This record gives sequence, structure tokens and C-alpha cells, in this order.
Amino acid sequence: MTSADWLQLGIAFVLMILAGLIAAAEAAFSSFSKARANRLVEDGQPGAQRVRKIVEDPPRYLNTALFVRSMIEISAIILVANVIFSLIPKTWQAGAVTAGIMIIGGLVEVSSASSLPSSWSKSALQCCSIPGTRASTTLSSTRTPPPLPTSS
Repeated sequence: MTSADWLQLGIAFVLMILAGLIAAAEAAFSSFSKARANRLVEDGQPGAQRVRKIVEDPPRYLNTALFVRSMIEISAIILVANVIFSLIPKTWQAGAVTAGIMIIGGLVEVSSASSLPSSWSKSALQCCSIPGTRASTTLSSTRTPPPLPTSS
């Protein structure tokens, strides 16, 4: 393998990490309630208006995040395929190796993002929606909503 191959694999790795962070932000977006966003606004938290705006129209922001994540993942796939095709003759085996590597990478990325502690997802939401503020001051200091009543 050449240094260009290693560079391409390194870039692909960084892109997959970025895609994982975006997946974590998507998880945070989808789990953040309107009531919680309203409490942030009532408490006067910095950037709370932006959070409420995102929560009021989640498909708009989730679709954008999904599109960006897909483009990043496709770019990583192209970089990995380029390296694999330079090492293995252009046959179905090279395509199968590339697909296998990227499927496993995608599964690791999504499962890692969905299993992150909720505080990490909150931090991802904070960083994506409220530039210039710290996650530890806005979202970690909010009250937890009361549990839903259970029916007997």
C-alpha cells in the first residue's frame, strides 16, 4: 500500500467518525421533547430559542442531518473502494470486500451512536444547534421531566 492509500483510509476513518457524531445528534434531536425545550426557554438558558425552533420542526433538521450523514458515508465508501480496487483486481471480490468493510463500519457507527450515554447525545445536540455555548451549562442543568403515569 502506498502513502496515498493510507491517506485515503485515514480520511475515510475520520469521515466515519464524523458520520457517527451526526448520528448521535440525530438521536438527540429525535429524543428531545417540546416540553423540555419550552422549559429551557422559561429558565432563560442561552440558546434555548434555537433548540425550541429545532424541536418544533424536527423533520426539517433530521432530514438535513440524514442527507449530510449520507453524503459523508458515500464519500468514505468511495475512498475505501478506491484503495481496495487498487489492491485487488477489479472483480466482484473487490466489490464484495468493499461492501463488507463499509457495512460493518456503518453498523459499528450507528450502533455506537445509538448506545452512547444520553449525556453524549445531549452534548451532540448542544454542539450542533447552539454554537458558542457549552453543553455542560445548558442541557445538563435542565430538570428531568416527571415519569409518565402507569395504568394498573
